This record gives sequence, structure tokens and C-alpha cells, in this order.
Amino acid sequence: MLTRKFVLEEDFEQGFQGWKPLFVNSFDPGTGYVAAHDALEHAHGDSGTLEEEMMALGRFWWLRLESGYADYWSTLHYPKAISLGSTVLSTINEVYNDAGAGPDGCLLQPRKHRSALLDPGEETVLEGAMEHFVSKFAVENAGPGEESDGTGAVTDASNLLAIKAWIRAGYRDGRRRFPDNYGAAFELFHPIATGAEKLRKRAELGDELVISASLTDHRVVLTHRPMEGRPYRFDA
Repeated sequence: MLTRKFVLEEDFEQGFQGWKPLFVNSFDPGTGYVAAHDALEHAHGDSGTLEEEMMALGRFWWLRLESGYADYWSTLHYPKAISLGSTVLSTINEVYNDAGAGPDGCLLQPRKHRSALLDPGEETVLEGAMEHFVSKFAVENAGPGEESDGTGAVTDASNLLAIKAWIRAGYRDGRRRFPDNYGAAFELFHPIATGAEKLRKRAELGDELVISASLTDHRVVLTHRPMEGRPYRFDA
């Protein structure tokens, strides 16, 4: 049984209240949808490194893109390569800009173990995702008239190799964690996301949310622990 705890905190930059995971101090408060991502697609021991984020995107690829869940959730039906590449872009942009890390903070450590290639079709998706990321990153981050601003290091071949290696590792871990990705997406991720979001809108600052999920039979229980009053549980 997977158990993840969150607390409702104020995100002053975004101007809303969201679920902040208690198992990763560096994560910002988020919506119920983000809480589901943090609970299922991140590892419990994650500390917020960019390498861990790429592994989480590998699990996202397997759990939500390959299952078709992303198309169910959104009216915009993008190819998997574009969806994955856009998510890589937004993740690295957040580090590059919002966290103020610049190019140096976006250079990933290579994996210690050799990253074997995925199946040809999966590698095609991954290569397409990298092409989309590269085509957008410099355009979004280079200042006017700047020819050498450091963004090239982020999209350098060696960094792209590291990004792909970490995504592959997450993808393989996602397949082990969620062998039935369709069932896990619709019977785990979806009820967690929608249930946590409904609760976010009526909970008070300081309230806790406990997500309990069985990865084998896809049973989900959400527990609301208010600052005042008794906790209550409900099946999502």
C-alpha cells in the first residue's frame, strides 16, 4: 500500500492554496492533479533534483501518455512526442527561470549505469520529444540579440543524452510499478486527482491529506485530517 501525506499551504507566488507534499520539502503546493503526480509518479525518497524530475516524467509517459489518459483529460490531443517534449520543456524552464538556476542548474548528471535503448517505437517518441524540446528552449530563453547566452549547454548533445537516460529509467520503473497502466491511470491517478482537487477547494490551511493507494488492486482511500475536528476517510 502506497501512502503519501500532504498539507494545505498558501502558494503566494501563484496566489492559491495547494497541497504541499510532506515527503519532498522542495516541492511547491499544487492542485489535486499535481498531488496525484507527486504521489504516483515521484519516488518516496525524491529530494527535488532535476534528474528525479526526468525520472518522474518517464513514469508520466508510461502512466498517462501510453495509457491514453492524457487524451481523456484534455480536449487537445497532441502526439505523445509533443506532450512529453512540452513537459520536459516546462520542467527545465521552471528550473532555468523561476528558480534562477540558469544553464548550470539545468545540466543533468549522467546515469552511473548504462541506459539501454527502449523499443524502436518508444525511442521514436523520445527522440521526437527531444527535438521538440530543443526547438523551443533556446527561443523561449534567449534574450533579444543574444547569440551566446548559455542556453546551448542545456541542449548540448551530452545533456540530451543524460535527459534521455533518466527518462528511460523512469519509464522502465513506471512499467514495473504500473504493469496495467490503463487501469492505474483511470482507477488510481484519476480518482486521486479529482478527489484531492475537490478537497482542496473546501479544506483549510494546515489541513492534511493522506493518500493511500494499492498498486495491485487499484483501491484508493483519501483521508482528510482537518486542523480542527476529527479526520474522515472516503473511497475515491
